[in-house]
Parts: sequence; structure tokens; C-alpha cells
Amino acid sequence: AEDGVRLLGWARKGGGLSRVGLQSHRRPPVITAKLQHIPKAASGVAHTAVGGIIFGMTLTDSLPPSQSPRYARVLSIAGSDSGGGAGIQADLKTFSALRCDGMTAITAITAQNTQGVRAIHGVPAQMLRAQIDAVLEDIGADAVKIGMLHDPEVVRVVVEAIERHRLQQVVLDPVMVATSGDRLIASETVQVLVNELFPLATVITPNLDEAALLLGREIAG
Repeated sequence: AEDGVRLLGWARKGGGLSRVGLQSHRRPPVITAKLQHIPKAASGVAHTAVGGIIFGMTLTDSLPPSQSPRYARVLSIAGSDSGGGAGIQADLKTFSALRCDGMTAITAITAQNTQGVRAIHGVPAQMLRAQIDAVLEDIGADAVKIGMLHDPEVVRVVVEAIERHRLQQVVLDPVMVATSGDRLIASETVQVLVNELFPLATVITPNLDEAALLLGREIAG
């Protein structure tokens, strides 16, 4: 651990997995909730609910309204990956696989594929704020997953939104370096990210390159 953070989480390196993630010590590292088993519905699928929010729900479920848990609402605040392998595209695929209700607020548009990043166009901060508010003021969110934030103003829009909407379960993936090795955010953004957004996150999940960048040293695999 260095500078008030400790390593946790997992990231790929070579052919295996290394434990890397960063987590702030300024707030409790884990949010726990009582798990409630929901009986099998007509579909024969067993479910697990957290505080009345169901994960693994199918449309064939037919519990009485007074007993029916609802879909978990998960908001992705991230960049768009034209190749579909990362960003909001990957997040929505994951949400769908876990049968959660996925929503998005796009921070940047990228032109990229499996070979690298060709261009990045940042979404204006006021447009990002409008997207977040439109979703949270109507649908709400049980959890938020944050990805690419390309400049300090955009980081501060997200910080302000987390505080104003009192978002509690925040997963921060500090996207700085693409798998291809391309740098995705300006260096001056990193400090704002660490100082202002890290303390609000429940868990932080950098890859090995990003963890090394944050710690200012190489990480042995």
C-alpha cells in the first residue's frame, strides 16, 4: 500500500491474473447487504436479491407485486468503443448477461479496433451532466460503473453528480491506458481523478499499466 491506497482486485497480465486494483481508505471498502433467496419462478430460474433488488430476473417471473423484487438498475458513465470490446458497449453486454437494467452516459466517442485507438472525441461536460441527470432523475440507479473520463472538467461533473444524487455503490475503472498501450486521458486529469473521485468510489479497478501509472512505479507480475 502507498499514499493511503491498497491494492486489490484482479487484472490480466500475460496468460494469468494478477491482483492489482486500487482502493481509497477514506470510505469503507465493502458494502454488504443481506442476501435473500427468491423462490424459483415458472421459468425454473433461481434468483438472489439484495435489499429487494433482484439479479438474474427473467421476464417469465410472476411474483405478486407486493413481493416482486425489481431489476437492478446500473448506470455506465464511460466512453464509446467503436470496436465493441470496451467502454459502454462492453458494460451493456455485461449488464445484460447479469440480467440488470443497463443505462449509459457517454463521456467520449472513440474510433478504435483491436489494433489501437485512432481518434478520441470528448463529449462536452454539460452534455454529460444532462445525460446523467436525465437518467437519475427519472429511472434512478442502484449502482454506477465509471470508465473513461478524459479531462478534469468531466471528472468534476461525475464527482458532483455522485454527491448530488447520493450514489452509494460506485465502481470506478480508471481508464487511462488501452489494452493496445495507447494513452487515453491527459496527464493533468489523473491528479483530479485521484484527489476528487477516488474517495467517492466503493471499489477501484485499474489494470496493471494503470496501477503502475498511479503508483509511479512498475508492478512485478
